[in-house]
Amino acid sequence: MNTIGETESLPWPRSGFSLPGVFYASPSIYELEKRQVFGADWFFVAPASDVPHPGDYLSLVVVGEPLLLARGQDGTIRVLSRVCRHRSMIVVEGRGSSSTISCPYHSWTYKTDGRLIGAPLMGADRDFSKDKCGLPSLCVEVWNGLVFASFLQSPPPLAAELPDLGARLAQFRLPEWNAKLIYDEEIGANWKIVLENATESYHHLGAHRKTLEVVTPANKVRLGASSGRYATHHNWPTTLDPDTPPEGNVTVGELTLDAVEALVGGITTVFPNMVIAVGEKGALLAGVFPLDHQRTVFRLWTMRHPSMTSERYEARSGDRDPLQFILDFNAEDLAIAAGVARGTRSRFSEAGHLHPLEAGLTRFYDFLRGRMTA
Repeated sequence: MNTIGETESLPWPRSGFSLPGVFYASPSIYELEKRQVFGADWFFVAPASDVPHPGDYLSLVVVGEPLLLARGQDGTIRVLSRVCRHRSMIVVEGRGSSSTISCPYHSWTYKTDGRLIGAPLMGADRDFSKDKCGLPSLCVEVWNGLVFASFLQSPPPLAAELPDLGARLAQFRLPEWNAKLIYDEEIGANWKIVLENATESYHHLGAHRKTLEVVTPANKVRLGASSGRYATHHNWPTTLDPDTPPEGNVTVGELTLDAVEALVGGITTVFPNMVIAVGEKGALLAGVFPLDHQRTVFRLWTMRHPSMTSERYEARSGDRDPLQFILDFNAEDLAIAAGVARGTRSRFSEAGHLHPLEAGLTRFYDFLRGRMTA
């Protein structure tokens, strides 16, 4: 059967093969990921521009933890627990803007920096201290305008793990970009299924044969730079030849971009849960947030530099509205995720032979293995 016990060793595939279904279907493996991947490393939260002003906040759940991304009145971005320090009520849902957040249960009130500033009638208790009852705060690093958090108290700096990728993205000046959330839904699939789908474009010839395959066919995909923390691939459009790449720079609004980076762009998965595809028309940014071993929240943003005058996929969407084109191929991906989720629960779901264009998956598996077997 497609299960594994707590004491069994994980059946890691050999290089060049996919994970067997048990890695997606087993609650025990998910609990291990919860502790040793998301619980002991950096994970992506959101673009910093999602909370542009002091008091702005938005809620999310990561591996069962209710969290709050908030920009305090001091301008600092924080990731806080949303669990009230009184009786564990969730203090806030959704997104908004306010200098304070009040728990709906007993009206304990917090600043958006996590400090408790109000606890009705608690002053009579001499043992009570507001200073000791603030919302717990995670470690945060804002890298290229993107917010990452860690449950660890002092994780190694994330930027130190991504020097080459940081240098490549620097030309885009991502901290200046604006983001628009266009998709935010729960999916009935293990989180790795969702992330893996975005880590390769070999599937264009199947899942996207009437959308992305028409403009960026699978036979023109080329692998890019990778490391232990990320993997990149490039989707060459039908109008360009990978064997004779464009040279020089391209001016896009206020940006000066390498011609290949501008005209082709790169799709980079930063492990464990972020994907960014960036080029001259803007970017697509995705966050993959596990709820449990069978449910995932998938968030998708479009991003643009303020000086850009056109929309991402405008030149590749044909007669379709660019945003609708994105939503169309996103729907195709979600249908695939649902099918794979069903398949991985089968007793016949074994490790499958990967195509060379799926090398990013092997990088992802190496990342997981390094943390889950430590």
